Amino acid sequence: MSVRLFVGNLSYDVSESELRALFSEAGTVTMVRLPLDRESGRPRGFAFVEFVERAEGEAAIKRFDQQMVKGRALAVSEAVPRDSAPRGPGRPPLRGPSADPMVQAASPAPARPRRAFGPDALPAHKRRSEPARGRGEKAPRPTRNAGRDHFASDFEEEELADELPFWAKHDDESAQEA
Repeated sequence: MSVRLFVGNLSYDVSESELRALFSEAGTVTMVRLPLDRESGRPRGFAFVEFVERAEGEAAIKRFDQQMVKGRALAVSEAVPRDSAPRGPGRPPLRGPSADPMVQAASPAPARPRRAFGPDALPAHKRRSEPARGRGEKAPRPTRNAGRDHFASDFEEEELADELPFWAKHDDESAQEA
């Protein structure tokens, strides 16, 4: 009966042929698989090694676990199928009919949504409800009335009346006369 081992904490410059030569010291190796990263094409830092006999695999675990290879201590253990692997914080537990491994093998998995955290955001130009301010400008500061009968806008109008240009004052006076 064959056994598959997980070999972790590998150096990125270890090749399949080096792994096959190393693990063949413990027994007959039938398969060595060194997964590559999709984006970079580099090894991902772990491998799978399959032995013909379970006894050979157990001997390889005892011999090579925590052994230094290219400056790194290998982590060698028996590989566990994904369905029975412990779930981490990123993998939700299986529920419903797909929790049964026999049902999983019989039917294809339903397509899951790629993300489940809400609707798409609006484009940036539609998100802002207030006009954009330039760099360094501050929002107008709200004034407090505190129960008084006058408002801040009353004071602003009085101050602006003194600062109006002469032609604006003249037009206001003529409009009042008419």
